[in-house]
Amino acid sequence: MKATKLTKKELENIARLNAQAEERRRLAEEEKKRAELKKKYERSERQRAYYEAHKEKIAAYQKAYREKNKEKIAAYQKAYRAVAKLSPEERAAAAAKHEAEVAAKRAAKAKQQKERQRAYYLENREKMLTYQREYRRRLKAEKDAASSAA
Repeated sequence: MKATKLTKKELENIARLNAQAEERRRLAEEEKKRAELKKKYERSERQRAYYEAHKEKIAAYQKAYREKNKEKIAAYQKAYRAVAKLSPEERAAAAAKHEAEVAAKRAAKAKQQKERQRAYYLENREKMLTYQREYRRRLKAEKDAASSAA
């Protein structure tokens, strides 16, 4: 395809249109950011208003929770203080140990779940097989009835 030569006027018009499009894009982006900030601000205002309206109720709940879980909270604080005293290397080792414990617990739970499912399957195997046979027999009977009616 042969390239056409554009006049100076046409080049100026193209440049002007590109600048306008860029300006529109920039304004749209700014408007989007402004809308996001407004949304965040409104949400924080709603949260603040809720907190102000229910301050006593929240305080009572927190107090009751602290009373109920005193031992748990004390144990957590003790562990937190112990970790705070550790060096970064010791912290990393403790974190790795914790992750390993959690992974082992998760694996044990999964194994136990699998064993429960297996036990359930073995316990109800006959029932399931009977149901499948009955279902297949019913399907075959319906299919035969439909083909004989046709």
